[in-house]
Amino acid sequence: MTPQDLLVFFGSKSAIARALGCKPNSVSEWFDAGQVPDGRQYQAQIATNGALKADQPALRQASERTV
Repeated sequence: MTPQDLLVFFGSKSAIARALGCKPNSVSEWFDAGQVPDGRQYQAQIATNGALKADQPALRQASERTV
């Protein structure tokens, strides 16, 4: 997802920051860089109930259990 995707969904940079629990300055940095950090993309995917999707799926490995 791009910063612009977040802006369209949430309506403002301050609303993005509130929804993701970060500072507005951080959101502005994403716009300057043209990308949303992976961790924030996963948060946004959850915050939007899947309306926005992270660019890469989270790599999850099942832990091995020994008995």
